[in-house]
Amino acid sequence: MVILIGVVGPATFATLAVDADVKDSCRRVGKSWKRGYLLYGLPGTGKSSLIAAMANYLNFDIYDLELADMTNSMLRQLLLDPALLRPGRMDVQINMSYCNPCGFRLLDSNYHGITQHERFEDIDALIGKVEITPLR
Repeated sequence: MVILIGVVGPATFATLAVDADVKDSCRRVGKSWKRGYLLYGLPGTGKSSLIAAMANYLNFDIYDLELADMTNSMLRQLLLDPALLRPGRMDVQINMSYCNPCGFRLLDSNYHGITQHERFEDIDALIGKVEITPLR
């Protein structure tokens, strides 16, 4: 089991290559209540980056648990609060899907400093025809 505390990284809502509605719904999170988020999707779709951006925005630490070798009883001991394990505790479920043209342009800007290019329209058309994650 590995627990990483306080490892957040540079991700912010401005650098995330995800749909704007996902960013907006997560940015509206407040500290005055608790909200459970279930992020799911293929590897490389931005789940960890979204978590890091939320943690940076709220100034929270991240706890990364490797669950592969952990039994249910071990997990319950770590979490302590039985209410966290009740069915239906996830308030928001977000499917982190494939990259879209907006996400691609943001990644291109973030990593290469390119905001305009003559091939962007061609790339936009291709992204609409294939299923590709931001990581690939």
